Amino acid sequence: LLKTERALAYFCGHTHVHKFQEYDGVFECDAGVSGGMVGGGGYDDFATIFYAHFDETDGFQIRAVKEDPDWAFPTVVTKTRADLETQVMVNTAERAGTRCSYFIDYTATDESNPDWSGNNSSKWWETAFSTATANWSSGELCVGYDTTLAWPWMNTAIDNKSGVYGVFIRVPFTCYDKSSYSSMELQVDYDDAVTVWLNGTQIHKTANCPDVGVDDIWDKTASSAHTADGDAGKNPDYTNGTFNITSYMSSLNEGSNLLVIGNWNSATTSSDLAA
Repeated sequence: LLKTERALAYFCGHTHVHKFQEYDGVFECDAGVSGGMVGGGGYDDFATIFYAHFDETDGFQIRAVKEDPDWAFPTVVTKTRADLETQVMVNTAERAGTRCSYFIDYTATDESNPDWSGNNSSKWWETAFSTATANWSSGELCVGYDTTLAWPWMNTAIDNKSGVYGVFIRVPFTCYDKSSYSSMELQVDYDDAVTVWLNGTQIHKTANCPDVGVDDIWDKTASSAHTADGDAGKNPDYTNGTFNITSYMSSLNEGSNLLVIGNWNSATTSSDLAA
């Protein structure tokens, strides 16, 4: 699965009687109560992963992926058993990313047009900004494009049209039992530059990222290119994209939160963009 999506359970061989519980759309797995079954009969030689998927029509669903190509689930795992757990978690959850709203800053965009800005007095990275009154789109992470090769983890592919400065992404999420956490990390794979805000507080900015200010927030480009570790057909990789943000724990709310990502191209004619 994408690192932004919650894996429910991973089963090897004959394992069953598991129950999935839902807490406001967040699923946890408990053993011992009848529910999803894995294994049984003469089919004890496969492994399965269950994951949560959000669909605007049906809401939250539990989906499953398994290495047996005869099982009636949409994505088939073809990796070897020794490599299955890691590969399943990054390869099989296409169209199962975290929900978000986003806006594309095209070269032809008229930022003064209230049809997309919604006449918001707040900036797009601030919590008070309302996408409900603005013409922002809904999608799933990762958001971006590649003009040469589709990325399996790019769940929302956008049209680069005549040129793209960047994409601005707002991701609502819920934190439960904040007091039980003592540290916090940000993991992001991106192309070319990103700035990240948590509830309006800037928590990370790449060195090549443009500055945004009160009156100068549009039509920016990164100062240099950066290729995502998960470029094109490769898996997303957070080896170079994991950042300790424990010092910003005070910005994390118990309950509702908002993560905002500003993702910029190094050139408006770039062949790809992703975060």
